[in-house]
Amino acid sequence: MILSASDTFSSDEAFILSRAELDTRRPPQLHKQDFHELIWVQNGTVRLHTPIAKRDLSEGDLLFISPDQAHGLQGRPEHDAPAIVVSVAIRPGVISAIGNRHEDLSGVAFWGTFPEPVVTHRDMRQLATLNQAALTLERSPRRKLYLEAFLLPLMVAIDRPPEGVKPGAPAWLVAACNAAQDPVVFRQGAAGLWP
Repeated sequence: MILSASDTFSSDEAFILSRAELDTRRPPQLHKQDFHELIWVQNGTVRLHTPIAKRDLSEGDLLFISPDQAHGLQGRPEHDAPAIVVSVAIRPGVISAIGNRHEDLSGVAFWGTFPEPVVTHRDMRQLATLNQAALTLERSPRRKLYLEAFLLPLMVAIDRPPEGVKPGAPAWLVAACNAAQDPVVFRQGAAGLWP
């Protein structure tokens, strides 16, 4: 099944923000779409199904879905807490236009070439900031300017290889280099490099 932007967006919408409680049944089939979508787990546990694997996502996990990446989402029962996700569907062309203006995004999230959706995590403080930004976006006109104002602070904040570290470096090295940029780490010694 393929979801189409022409059936999803009205002519004046650059994005659609929605919240949903996920069904706990396995998706009957995976789907693709011809637009980008950012999803994060607001509450509970979510299982991501792809043609290659399945993976459980927890509160604070972000999912960057690019066009033609087959996927399905399933809520996982956990202490009677429903699995709730927030989704920002993005009209085709918007992501490439942002990437064309900001070369530092090359290879990151939507702007990389990955066979499966990219997953990253926000801690509780970062998730609260993301949710506050989402409330602002929800109240905004559905135009590109407001979407870009939402996306750019998020993209600046996500983990990526620091300057001088090549893409594809081990995750532990990227995490340690990023942590070393916080002065608090130096008071904690080596233990401060890993959360």
